[in-house]
Amino acid sequence: MGHPAIALVIAMNLRNPSARQAAAAKTRREARHPGSQVQIYCQREMWSALARGLDPNWRVLPLTENYPGDAVGAAVVLIGGLKNLSESWTAAIRDHRANLLYAIGSDGAVPQSGSLPIFAVVHIDAPPAVLRSQIHAAYDNLMLLRRQREMEKLVQRSRSEIDRLNEIGVALSSQHDRESLLNLILQKSREISQSDAGSLYLVEDDGHGVRRLRFTLTQNDSVVDIHGR
Repeated sequence: MGHPAIALVIAMNLRNPSARQAAAAKTRREARHPGSQVQIYCQREMWSALARGLDPNWRVLPLTENYPGDAVGAAVVLIGGLKNLSESWTAAIRDHRANLLYAIGSDGAVPQSGSLPIFAVVHIDAPPAVLRSQIHAAYDNLMLLRRQREMEKLVQRSRSEIDRLNEIGVALSSQHDRESLLNLILQKSREISQSDAGSLYLVEDDGHGVRRLRFTLTQNDSVVDIHGR
């Protein structure tokens, strides 16, 4: 009789979904509501009125003193002066949570922004189609950067999963303690799937052609044992 096969039962921790699941869910939400996440913070009310007339799907808000802690999605900031921009807003712009559009008037004077990145300088008297295009470009740029970061995290996670699988492969060829090997297989399987708990069953042949599952091992990080470990 050969070595028994292994069956794993994994219990996912729904409070902490994997990065792949979260990214996929976010992509689905954005596909259903492509314009719902565009937020424009305007320094002047006349610019707010102008932005509302460009696209009814945009969420146009007055420029707050500080970057909103509950901000969702990408933020585009339309301002005409940098002196009163708070540290929280400048940090959000540097971290690519927001893109800065600097509005200029008929004089065409370009601001000195120092180290603060300005995505584009917009002429406030430009045709609506031009302004709409510049705001969309600022938003799309942020979303592309965000997706790039998400893909980098997924690649990193995939590499980590490969490393864990390699650890199991090495253990299969070098580990002679069956109990330790089964514990390692279950542990690494839970790490890869980001699961709180899991059980391991051996698929055994009874010698008469009938295969049965035999419970062998369980692990659970969410349940504290009677000794408080």
